[in-house]
Amino acid sequence: MPIARCVAKYFVKENSLELFEEQMAKGSLDRGAQMLFGSLRCGTVLGLKNLRLHKTQWDDSLRKQSYQDVEYKLFKVSQEPFMAFSAAFYPEFDFLGRKLQNLADSSRRLDLLTFCSANMQNG
Repeated sequence: MPIARCVAKYFVKENSLELFEEQMAKGSLDRGAQMLFGSLRCGTVLGLKNLRLHKTQWDDSLRKQSYQDVEYKLFKVSQEPFMAFSAAFYPEFDFLGRKLQNLADSSRRLDLLTFCSANMQNG
């Protein structure tokens, strides 16, 4: 499920942030590595902040069993899938190249797109 994928991504990103901070706190990184880890940490903090907002909304929807705010598209295929996939990301552009959101704008909540495959009884 996309919600499960986002929750998993949330915990992975949270763990990544902890690891970045541990490495930086050791003080054994050279200047280049410090700059790299600093940039990675900054992006991870921004992504985690937005994932927390989405997770809070999903938790609220699950608690209330109210799903009016969840949008989805279902694509059904007639053959059995030969692979499984799932992902979550913040799209910056649509398929026509039009800007959807500015990923560098940390003052706004970023829109999240999740997707997955699932083998179902009818396709």
